[in-house]
Amino acid sequence: MPFLKIDKGLQDRQWDVQLMRDIPGLDQLLERAREGGVFGTKARSVIHAAEPDGVARVVQQQVELGDWVLDAGLVPILEPRSASTHRTKRMGSAKVGVKVTIPTIDAFYSDLIAHPNVAGVVALSGGYSRDDANERLRRNPGLIASPRLRDLHGHRQRPVVGDGHTTSADPFRAGGITVASLTQ
Repeated sequence: MPFLKIDKGLQDRQWDVQLMRDIPGLDQLLERAREGGVFGTKARSVIHAAEPDGVARVVQQQVELGDWVLDAGLVPILEPRSASTHRTKRMGSAKVGVKVTIPTIDAFYSDLIAHPNVAGVVALSGGYSRDDANERLRRNPGLIASPRLRDLHGHRQRPVVGDGHTTSADPFRAGGITVASLTQ
């Protein structure tokens, strides 16, 4: 499958990242690529350190360019590269928690839940009723409930986590997994 490198190099380092330079004539380039049988594109940017503003800018730029490429009928490779520095390597071994909305697709976050750098994936109810949220959690093993505080007050029933365990009557523990946060 042929891929075409479309970036025009990198901007100077700012926010501990290097964004891509502007790509003049992108529409015409993508049209010629598609007509020439190119399958997709690649465009590189570099993250030098885990600086949130810089990483957010790289992600935004990569996604916007990816949308543009998709609109042209090609497949984009999003390529935010990480520079090999001590701090970046340390961040690569750190564990993080992730907060999501309960998915409509069963086991949707299973790869994320199993990732070695993910300490846990916590799910907000997404506006579902308690019964519906509990049912969706049962169909998503490993997903941790993040109940609203008002849902816990006065209720001593057994809460549910994504693996269906209800071993504790304590609303702050469920199936051996501590509820990650309480929201109002």
